[in-house]
Amino acid sequence: MDRLYMRIFLSFWLTVTLAGAIMAVLAYVNHPPERAFPDHNFADRAVASYAQDARVALQQGGVEGWRRYVQSHRDRSTQLFIFDEDGHPLLPRRMKQDLAPLARQVFAEKKLIITHRGRNVYFAQPFVDHLQRPAVFLVKLRLPTPPPRRGYFRPVPLLFLGVFLLVGGLVCWWLARSLTSPIQTLRNAAQQFATGNLSVRVGDAISGRSEIKELANDFDAMAARIEQQVESQQRLQRDISHELRSPLARLNVALELARQRSGHEAEPALNRIEREAERLNEMIGQLLSLNQLETAVLSLDESIDLASLISELVADANFEAHSRQVRVEVDAFDAVVVKGSEQLLAGAIENILRNAVRYTAEDTVVQVAVTPAENQRVSLIVRDHGPGVPEASVEKIFQPFYRVDDARERRSGGTGIGLAIADRAIRRHGGTITAHNAAGGGLEVVISLPLA
Repeated sequence: MDRLYMRIFLSFWLTVTLAGAIMAVLAYVNHPPERAFPDHNFADRAVASYAQDARVALQQGGVEGWRRYVQSHRDRSTQLFIFDEDGHPLLPRRMKQDLAPLARQVFAEKKLIITHRGRNVYFAQPFVDHLQRPAVFLVKLRLPTPPPRRGYFRPVPLLFLGVFLLVGGLVCWWLARSLTSPIQTLRNAAQQFATGNLSVRVGDAISGRSEIKELANDFDAMAARIEQQVESQQRLQRDISHELRSPLARLNVALELARQRSGHEAEPALNRIEREAERLNEMIGQLLSLNQLETAVLSLDESIDLASLISELVADANFEAHSRQVRVEVDAFDAVVVKGSEQLLAGAIENILRNAVRYTAEDTVVQVAVTPAENQRVSLIVRDHGPGVPEASVEKIFQPFYRVDDARERRSGGTGIGLAIADRAIRRHGGTITAHNAAGGGLEVVISLPLA
């Protein structure tokens, strides 16, 4: 869910930021560029005005009048000069740059010349001094410090982008959180529902009238319906257990009474009735176990010593296999602990062992091995030496009531439910169970369980 939240948040944030950045750039691009310097006509008029004032100052006071005029107009941004034909200033003073070549150029071209040297702009034009001698009048203008870049394109201020990123990020964070928070609530409810908490509901936890609220209401309706069906099924299981097993118990009582009152001629028929009653009782128990595995909420928090459990189950299997001259042997393995229900796991492994003992050939050994597997798992392998299973049926033997050979199953007493129970039990423990025909004959069943 964090990945969905981050994708929504980053998508919104980048979209808003990109849109804002494009708008800012367009605004600055379309802003008319400032003029760096005045145009030629304006400069001509400005210099001519300075020159007229200088001419008046010279006529009224000579060189001393010009000195007073220069001092009255001296500042950091503007300086005034008059040069003679030889390039000598009328009023000698220190200059950072040699302006004599510019003065001689004006004498030669007889026109206003504007030139730039760094931040300084020079306006020079022909002039006639108070003695009617040709001269050059020059104005030095120092421009203010320019911005980082001047011209048609200008950078977007970092402060503007920073505010846009901050505000856009906060808005997009709220929007992404408001979209993903109800989805996270739904996901948590679905996980609880999957673990068996059928009473979980989310409608009251999500407000508003959005599509997610409607989805929450649909989830609640579905959960209520499933909870009702599961409860009905569990009641049905209890009813079946009572309604079917009670007549079976009375049937066994009647059977014993019939044995006492009948002769030896009825014994085979009575024995057959007893066997069928036992099979029916066993089948009912297995059906109830299968339904319980698929619907009931089970506690799977026990720590199970797999070595001890398998040793007990192998001992029980050997007791049953003794009549067929069959042995069950387990290879030595290190101590292994798994998490789950010991009773449930024991029933699953016992079904696998009894199935192997039932179908292995006489005077053979059913082999049991426990080996470590990848990703913190352990594998339990049970192999018999029987006829195996047709390849087309290998994947179906864990289905309820599936029979590879109906006649053979009936002769052996199988109901077709034992392996299905084992499959459901192993999957409830987070494991897997598979089967395949082993090289050299026989069926090999592999159970994989996560370690505690």
